[in-house]
Amino acid sequence: MVPQIASILQTKRLCNRLLCPHQIARKVKYTVQMQGIFALSLIKLIPKMKKKMTTAIVSVLLFIFIIFVVGLLLPPKREFVKQAELRSSPQKVFEVVTDIKSQVSWRSDLKEIRIIDERTWMEIPSKGTPIVCRMKQKVENKLFEIEIIEPKNFSGYWIGTFEETKSGTNVTFKEVVEIQNPVFRILSWLFFDLNKTMDNYLINLKSKLEKS
Repeated sequence: MVPQIASILQTKRLCNRLLCPHQIARKVKYTVQMQGIFALSLIKLIPKMKKKMTTAIVSVLLFIFIIFVVGLLLPPKREFVKQAELRSSPQKVFEVVTDIKSQVSWRSDLKEIRIIDERTWMEIPSKGTPIVCRMKQKVENKLFEIEIIEPKNFSGYWIGTFEETKSGTNVTFKEVVEIQNPVFRILSWLFFDLNKTMDNYLINLKSKLEKS
């Protein structure tokens, strides 16, 4: 029985310690103090957080405003002209250039051509936005003109002229793109290198004619 009594007494002393009013009061006071400190810290942080959020929002709006202003300062119209002497007849060059459906086989920048009707088609590039074009004018072996009708955020046209020479054909390709939206305008200047695109077109055309 003695061990049982000792165990009971020990349990009672442990309970007295755990349930000591002074200890409970101190723990409650400490908890309340810690919560108060946390609350005060949070209250102090709120203005700083608001300031940082305000700064971030202002920075984003300022960045958008700068892009818009720069876009307004850029000319809405971009024009490029390329000339080349090709060692093929005007008939052959004209045939290759105006055979729209077959262009996907020799133009490295094209992924797909979708014919909409006999005068309209969609060019799906390897990179970038699809463009819908429409034939505007076609003079056999002399002139080929197309216009851009989609996407809606810009317009333009492409003209190719073919002049017979002693060694083949002198071609002149002119492309004009006009963008009214200032944001799209600056994006086109940053990411759309029309000059390089026209150079690649001529390189691809020469390669196609040499293989024909």
